[in-house]
Amino acid sequence: MKRFIWILLFTLTLSACNEGQSLAAEGTEMTAKTNVKINLGQPINDLLDNSPHPFEEDCLAHVGLCWYEIKKRFAEADLPSVTVFQNDTLLLALDDVGRVSAVVDETQGRLVEQVTLSVRGLPDNSLHSEQKGFVYQLLNTLLGSGWTHFYRFPAARISGAEAHKIVVPDEVMGMRVIAHPWFDPRYEASLEQWLSAGSTYHWFFYQSGIYLHVSVQRSNSRDAPAERGTYLINMELQTELAYWPQHFSEEDQSDWRKLMPALLEQYAQQRAKLEREAEAAGIKIEDSYRDPAIKLLGD
Repeated sequence: MKRFIWILLFTLTLSACNEGQSLAAEGTEMTAKTNVKINLGQPINDLLDNSPHPFEEDCLAHVGLCWYEIKKRFAEADLPSVTVFQNDTLLLALDDVGRVSAVVDETQGRLVEQVTLSVRGLPDNSLHSEQKGFVYQLLNTLLGSGWTHFYRFPAARISGAEAHKIVVPDEVMGMRVIAHPWFDPRYEASLEQWLSAGSTYHWFFYQSGIYLHVSVQRSNSRDAPAERGTYLINMELQTELAYWPQHFSEEDQSDWRKLMPALLEQYAQQRAKLEREAEAAGIKIEDSYRDPAIKLLGD
């Protein structure tokens, strides 16, 4: 229920990108802009007290959730930069962030465990080829700054090197998937694949106990839908304390640690079935890939 409410409110607050540009590469000097510094796991009051921009608060007391947001129009010239840290380690550095949203679960303490950032991309109705190039520049920057590709359970471990063997968009072995092998961030999809897939793309990354979900929403131009479009880029960061409980019903979330071994076994069985079917169809599995340890379980 909590997850559903969050997705609903997040969808309602999305706005279309207008003008803009750019992802801050590693080491880029960002002092010319106001910077919102976020430490994952920090008390929400610390973030609110130290931010150069005010956050708006919206709480649903009956479910124990609060949203704290900075919302700006993407057309504004002075969008802030955002840096995200964990234990003083830099995880992410972005320029031109139009929306910052921190979700606080009161039942788990008033700590920042989940943050969503909406990033200004290229101008509206830019060429799809240019928009795709901008997104892959962002993905490559992530891969070059400590983030690794994450196979979201129970997805089969099929890398982009095998993507040409799958001709159906949005599905693998007849099962609908969120992150298709065509969009393994380590391999750039062709423009044909890009446009034949659905209007939303997903990539998943992991670093030091933090899960990062990059999603891009495409809206084709009315005048030239095959050539141009408007894109909205969102980046959601979650600690283990935010990421794993959402895999359970609201009633079970308080016991998620106890329930995790059974869920992981279920996911492993689902993955194994998909991978057996893929191998039977001549698709290689990335056997060297290992799921990241879940630190809160002591793995």
